[in-house]
Amino acid sequence: MTQRAPVLTLHGIRAGYGERGASLALDGVDLDVHAGEHVFVLGPNGAGKSTLVRVASGTLAPISGEVLLLGKRLVDIPPRDRARLVAVVSQNESTALGFTVREVVALGRSPHQGPWLRESEEDRALVEDALRRCDLVGLAQRVVGELSGGEQKRVYFARALAQAPRLLLLDEPGAFLDVSHQLGVHDIVATAKAAGVACLSVVHDLNIAAQYADRVLLLRAGRPLALGSVPEVMTYKKLSDALDADLYCGVNDVTQDRFFVPMRRRGQARES
Repeated sequence: MTQRAPVLTLHGIRAGYGERGASLALDGVDLDVHAGEHVFVLGPNGAGKSTLVRVASGTLAPISGEVLLLGKRLVDIPPRDRARLVAVVSQNESTALGFTVREVVALGRSPHQGPWLRESEEDRALVEDALRRCDLVGLAQRVVGELSGGEQKRVYFARALAQAPRLLLLDEPGAFLDVSHQLGVHDIVATAKAAGVACLSVVHDLNIAAQYADRVLLLRAGRPLALGSVPEVMTYKKLSDALDADLYCGVNDVTQDRFFVPMRRRGQARES
């Protein structure tokens, strides 16, 4: 892959929660995410994956280290300008009570609009395109709070697409989605990546990461264990050590993608 200028830079990040970060969630994380690149963050629960997204989006200030967005310190970028550049789809989005699907997706255009939030032809075109790409055209007039969890997830993903960001941050983007829509979401991210958007995804699904990642960051207890390509990072030894699990690692004969199957620990007695 041709290396482009970093959109996001994390340097020496230490971050945590509580009084002066008493509960440390990240300790010494360095990462660049380039335009047209998709980096996946893997690790067990409590590894600091969601904290990394919060730091990258500016919703959590690091204890130490620096976050750069397009070469500028994130803390120096006004919130409205930041909202034009960064879109986030988090694990737990609040349900937009009373708002229709189209109204929620259209909120993605608000950072680009004037004080009266008047919708331009470009705004309408981007909203309609996001609805189409996320398979929501038939639900556009439905109230979001009446939708299933998976349908709501697609709504918030469409809102992020309508935002037309330079950096897309995704925390478990496939959560609550069926297999078809989960793959569809990652295909859409791949299209955004091809258009030059920098993408950072937190996932638990190793097989999704193996198919779509340009690079992988493997975390454990807030510390980076490995950073590199899928073949470099997603090995039996590294994944087993990080996840404390036994995995079968294979290669798909058709696509040549790696795949992973969790296995019962060797030597564990079978139940009769």
